[in-house]
Amino acid sequence: MQNSIVIIVIAYLLVVLATSLLSTGRRISFVSALAISLFFTPLIGLIAVLSTDHILRKSRISTHYYCPVCKREYPGHQDFCPTCLTESKHIKLTPTKHMQFI
Repeated sequence: MQNSIVIIVIAYLLVVLATSLLSTGRRISFVSALAISLFFTPLIGLIAVLSTDHILRKSRISTHYYCPVCKREYPGHQDFCPTCLTESKHIKLTPTKHMQFI
């Protein structure tokens, strides 16, 4: 009798944990999904998780300028490397594209 109650509680907690893990990448947090699943039922938690939207990741591409000599990168548009200009070297910067997630 005692073993079957322990097995049922462990199984219930595993289902709660599995339901909460489904919240990854959604607008509901893991803790919220865990609390809903634990205090109500995993079925209610599953409904709550699946009714939320996926997180939209916004991204944009920015151009940085890279100096091949001093290996520095500058975010703003510049024709020549400011670090190398202080040493009287006119090194042309090469543009590089970066994807940024907001």
